[in-house]
Amino acid sequence: MTFVRKHQVAAALAILLVAAATATAVVARGHSLPSAQKSPNAPSLFMFRQPAPMIDFYTWDGKLVRRLMTSVGVLPTDDGHLYVDHDGRIFETQGGQVGIVADWNHLPYPLWADDGAHICGLTTDSNGMHSLEVVGTHGGVRRYSLNAVGQYPVLSACSFRSGRVAIQTNLGRISGGNEASWVIEVLSLRDGTTINTVTWTAEDRTNILLSRDARWLARQITRPTGRWVTEVVDLMDGSPKASYEEVLAAAFSPDDRLLVVGVGSTETRALDWRTGTVVWSRTTHGTYSGLSGVEAISDVATDKLLVAQHTDNPNAFHTLEFWIVDGEGSARPFYPVP
Repeated sequence: MTFVRKHQVAAALAILLVAAATATAVVARGHSLPSAQKSPNAPSLFMFRQPAPMIDFYTWDGKLVRRLMTSVGVLPTDDGHLYVDHDGRIFETQGGQVGIVADWNHLPYPLWADDGAHICGLTTDSNGMHSLEVVGTHGGVRRYSLNAVGQYPVLSACSFRSGRVAIQTNLGRISGGNEASWVIEVLSLRDGTTINTVTWTAEDRTNILLSRDARWLARQITRPTGRWVTEVVDLMDGSPKASYEEVLAAAFSPDDRLLVVGVGSTETRALDWRTGTVVWSRTTHGTYSGLSGVEAISDVATDKLLVAQHTDNPNAFHTLEFWIVDGEGSARPFYPVP
């Protein structure tokens, strides 16, 4: 799970919580082994990546609790109690290893499921056939054959809470033009069957955002008039439920109620997308050389969002300013420790 989708953003964020563990588990494919025990009272943290090799851990009230010196990439759980490094080693926030996923490299671009106990990824065999693989930290592997076609299927959401997985596929450009056909397939985690498939044609570099529970899709489309909109679509039946002109979606809140969007080049909003009510907004200093400089992550343990916004403010962190916003619209600035 990564915070940055645009190459201009100079800092990366991901959600992470503190955990305590009492056992080390080797998660061998297909073998049941003991799992790491998590502290039920672990405080919620987010992970903030400083310039290499520093990774910081903050509470959601902005307090620095740990600075980790490492140059390797890490992938945190959605609930944040654990993270896994590029070698498949599972760690608690304090840095102690509590497990390892054997044959980690066979899962390109994996995701932690939202239960914090399973890792989901797509695999491809020598014949080019794709499979969904779900590895439990307690051991055991589920595999489902996929009918995915097109270019590079990507796992976009894996939710044990909803029992759904969403896979995104780009079918390629149409007749050599600038438009492409996009497909989102929603599968059942219970048996791997297809729940629904949503297909549409859009710009080849369209912006696509899915909610964690694989229920909602925010996609950028262009009207016949030439104006473009962000449209929220129900993945259960493919029907659009809301649309907002000239905004770029950055993140859903954990409960899917709020959508963080960039408006133009200087304004950020957190809005109740079903009603259009803006619960929080912020206009930056100066301008950003692009449609929108906003990024956001959300905390699964609370209703808070961490919003990053491009600014020309000389006191900002690498041209970014940060705000911690809750579901009622209350916000406080966040200042990374140098």
